[in-house]
Amino acid sequence: NVSPQPGVFLFSGCDTPEVGQRLAEGRFDAAIVGGWDLKSYLQAIRACRQRRVAVFLRGDSQLKTARGPLKRAAKAIAYRILLNAVDGHLYVGESNREYLRHYGVPEARLFFVPHLVDDRWFAAEAANARAEGAVAARRAEFALGHDTAVALFVGRLVGSKRPLDFVDA
Repeated sequence: NVSPQPGVFLFSGCDTPEVGQRLAEGRFDAAIVGGWDLKSYLQAIRACRQRRVAVFLRGDSQLKTARGPLKRAAKAIAYRILLNAVDGHLYVGESNREYLRHYGVPEARLFFVPHLVDDRWFAAEAANARAEGAVAARRAEFALGHDTAVALFVGRLVGSKRPLDFVDA
């Protein structure tokens, strides 16, 4: 269930009632859940708790996001409960860590796992693609000269990721 605005998903749009069964079948020791803003994520957290599967939340929320006083007040209680009901958090940076500490998550349950790219792997794959002629073939397919600059945007096509800045550049 996707909203009329492209790239925006509704809370109830991702419903996975079978997640508990999948966890039981897989006999997992731990699960990484990618947030708490979708029904599916909360279903996964609940299913893990019921099956005694350790839950680690991965998110990138931070306190600098503008929120009204009513929303801040609602989060003050609900987030303290939710964010402390899991075994750990895989925080991506200092702003994310501060956010979790703000909601009372103990330091002992915070694990630094930044967004990162395996540069060596990509460099090796790019060298192989050039050596095997795959780069030249792809450039020919798109009628691009060998000296034409090519750029790539990787991210969700939502305003907060600013994809149009990439296009403008």
